Amino acid sequence: MNAEQENLTKQLQKQPRNPMLIKNLGRHYLINGYFKQAREEYKLARLFSPHVVSAIMLDHEEAIFKNPSNIQARLSMISFCIDNQDIDAAIIEAEELLEIDPLNLQAYNLLGRIFIKQEKIDETMALLENALKLGIKDIAISEMLASVYLEKGRLHDAIKFYEELPSDKKTLRMLGELYLRTEDYEKAAEKYSLMYEDDPEVANEVITKLEELLLRKIDSIRIRELLAKTYCKSLKPEPAVKKLTEIFKIDPQKIDDIIHKLKDILKSYPTHPEATLALAEVLSHKGNYSEAVEEYYNLIKSKPDYTEKAMEGSKNIIKKFPGQFLARQFLIENYLKEENFTLAAKEIKALLQSYPDSAEWIIGKCKNLSKKNIELRECLGYVYLSKDDFFNANIEVEKILKLDGQSIQALLLQGEIFLKQKLCRKASETFNKALKMSPFNKTVHEKHRQARLKEIELEAEQIKKRITEDEWKISLHLELGKIYIDLGEKENAIRELQTASKDTQRASYVYFVLGGFYFDGGFYDQALESFRKSLQFASNDSEDQNKKTKFKTALTYEAQGNVRSAIKILEEILQEDIDYPDIKEKIQLLKRTNLGSLQNKCLVLTIKDLDNWDNKELIGMWGQELKKSMEKQTLSMSFGQNYNNSGLEFFIKGMHEAAEEEFSLAVQLDPQYIAGINNLAVAQLSNKKIPEALSNLRKAYEIEPASPIILNNLGLALLLNGATNEANHTLNRAIELNEMLPAVKINLADVFYALGKVKEAFDIYKSIGASEITYDIAKRRLLYKLP
Repeated sequence: MNAEQENLTKQLQKQPRNPMLIKNLGRHYLINGYFKQAREEYKLARLFSPHVVSAIMLDHEEAIFKNPSNIQARLSMISFCIDNQDIDAAIIEAEELLEIDPLNLQAYNLLGRIFIKQEKIDETMALLENALKLGIKDIAISEMLASVYLEKGRLHDAIKFYEELPSDKKTLRMLGELYLRTEDYEKAAEKYSLMYEDDPEVANEVITKLEELLLRKIDSIRIRELLAKTYCKSLKPEPAVKKLTEIFKIDPQKIDDIIHKLKDILKSYPTHPEATLALAEVLSHKGNYSEAVEEYYNLIKSKPDYTEKAMEGSKNIIKKFPGQFLARQFLIENYLKEENFTLAAKEIKALLQSYPDSAEWIIGKCKNLSKKNIELRECLGYVYLSKDDFFNANIEVEKILKLDGQSIQALLLQGEIFLKQKLCRKASETFNKALKMSPFNKTVHEKHRQARLKEIELEAEQIKKRITEDEWKISLHLELGKIYIDLGEKENAIRELQTASKDTQRASYVYFVLGGFYFDGGFYDQALESFRKSLQFASNDSEDQNKKTKFKTALTYEAQGNVRSAIKILEEILQEDIDYPDIKEKIQLLKRTNLGSLQNKCLVLTIKDLDNWDNKELIGMWGQELKKSMEKQTLSMSFGQNYNNSGLEFFIKGMHEAAEEEFSLAVQLDPQYIAGINNLAVAQLSNKKIPEALSNLRKAYEIEPASPIILNNLGLALLLNGATNEANHTLNRAIELNEMLPAVKINLADVFYALGKVKEAFDIYKSIGASEITYDIAKRRLLYKLP
C-alpha cells in the first residue's frame, strides 16, 4: 500500500460515504492497473452520488490518453458505461477497442450482449460472424450466434453452433427442440436420450418427448430403440418390452438384437412375464423352438397365472412346426394338470405319431390318470400299439368297452391293432362295425378305406402269385387290373387289362372296364376307342352288356360336348329297348341344350379323387347350358372361337399346358369372351395355378354373374383355395340356376363333406343317377364310406 492509497483509506475511515474520496480511490486503482477494484469503487461512488459520473469518465479518458493501447482501461470504461446505462457510449468505446484490437474476445462478448439487449439482431449476427471469420472461438460467442440464428429462423445454422457447445442438459434440450422444428425426429430423439444420460432426474421429461416424437414418426425403429433403452434405465421394463416387440414386427431382420435386449431385461428382472413371453415369441420366429419352450417352462414355474398364454405360444410353435417335441410335451403336461383329457389325448396322439420313441414318457404321464378318462385309455392303447405290445393294447380296448360298449374310439383302436398284426380282414370288419354305429364319422371312413386298401393289396399279391403259378390263366389279369384300378395304380391297371383283352371270350367286357377306367380319368378319346372295341368283340348273347357299353359311349360323347353323337347312340338304344332306364329323359335333356353352349363350349371341373386330396387331380367335361322354353336362341361369333376350339381338343387329350396357351390366345383376341375366360381358368386349375384361375373366374363372373358354369368352376376354385364357406355359397347359387349341370352336385357335396355336413353330402352323392356323367365319380365318393 503506497502513501496515496494509505491516505485515501484513512480519510474514508472518517468519511466512508464521501463519493469523491471513493472515486479517487477508484482512480488510484485504475491508474495502477487494479481494474476489478477500480470498477467496484467507481460503482460505489456512483451509487452515493450520480454527479461523480463525469469525473469517473475523465479518469478513464486520462488513463487511455496516457496509454492508448491499455485494453483493460478501455474494457473498464465500457463496463462502467453499461453499468451507468450509457449504452451508446459503451458501443462507441467497444467499437474503438475492436479497431485497436480486432481479436479482443471480451469486446465481442460485451458488444454482442448489448446488441442482443437492444434487439439489433442483424448487427449482432454481423459482429459475431466477423469474429468467427477472424478465427475467434468461444462458447459464449457460439451461444449468442446460435440464439441469433434461432431468432432469424436459420434453424440449421443454429443447430450447427449448438452442436459445438458442451453437451449439457440445457444444450441438449435446445438441440432436441431444434431438430424437432426441422422435422428430424430421430435426431431429436437422440438428443433427448442424451439428456437422460446427462441427468437421470429428467427421465419423465425425456420419455414424454420421445413418445411425442414417435407419434410424429410412427414407423421409426430408432425412436423405439431409444424409448426402450430409456424405459429400461428408468426401471420400467413393461413398456420397454412393448417397444422391442413393436420393433420386431416392423423389422424382423433385427431379431438377433431384440433377443439380446430382451435377455438383458431378464437379467435385471428374472422371469418378468411380459419379457419372457416376448422372448419366447421372438425365439419362435427365429426357429429356436426348443429354447422358446424352455422360456415358457421358466415362466409358469414362477408365474402360474401365465400358463394359458404360455400354452397359446406353444400352440403357435406347433402350427409352424408340427413335429416340435418339447412344445407338444408342454401342452400335454398342462392339459393333464387342468384335467382337460380330451385335448391332452389329441396332443398325445400327435406326439406319438411324430415320435414313437416318446411311448415310455407318455405311459409315465398317463398311467395313473387313465382310470379317470376313456380317451387316456385310448391313448395308452395306441402307445402300447406303437411298441407292438398287442396284449396291453387289447387290454385297454377291453377296459374302454367295459366303460362304454358303444365306444367308436375302442373299435378304431382295435381295428388299428388288427391292421398292424396284418389281420386286414378283421380290421376291415371292425371298422365296418364302427361305420354302422357312426355312419357319418369321417375318421371312421378313412380308417375303413385304409383297411380295405390293405386287404385289396393282399388280394393283389395272392392273384400275382397265382398268375406266376399258372401264366395261361388270363382271366386272373382282369381281376388284377380291376384291383389296380381300386388302388389307383394307373399303369399297372392298363397293363393287366391289356393282357386280359387277349382272351377273346372276355375281351368285350375287358374293353368295357378299360373304357370306364379312361372315362373316369377324363381321357375321353381313349374311352371311346375302348368302348368301340368292346362292341367289336361282343357276342350275340351279350345284349345287355352291349347296351351298357353304348350308353357309356353316349355319356362319353356328352362329356366331350358332342351332343349330336350322344343323342344318336341313345336313340339306337331306345329302338332296341324302349324301357331302358332313364333313356327318354336323357334324350330330352340333351335336346334342351342351348345352341350357344354348343358353339362356344365351356368346360366344368370336379375333383377326381376326394380321398387323394393332396394330389388335387381334376376331371374336366363339357358344361351343358339349357335353353329356356320360350327363349329365342341367338348365336354370336367371337374372334377367339377358333383358339377356344383347339384348346378344347388339347384339353380333352390331357394336354393341359398346350390347352392353356390356346385359351390364353382366345382371351387375348376377345377379352370379353366368356367361354375363353372360363376355359383358360379351367386349364389353369388343372395346371395347379389356383390364384390365376380365381382371378379369371372372378372376371368372368363380373361379365356373366348368372352363369352356372362360371359359378361351378369358381366354387371349385374357392374350395381348392381353402375358402370352403364361400365355395358353399357359390355352388348353391350354381345349383339353383341349373341342378342338372354335370359336376355341380358333386362339387357341392364335396364342400358339404369338407364342412363336416357328411349326411347332406351323402344324400347328394346318392341322388346322382346312372344317366349322369358324374355317376361313377359319385359312386367312388361313397366307396368305403357305407357299411
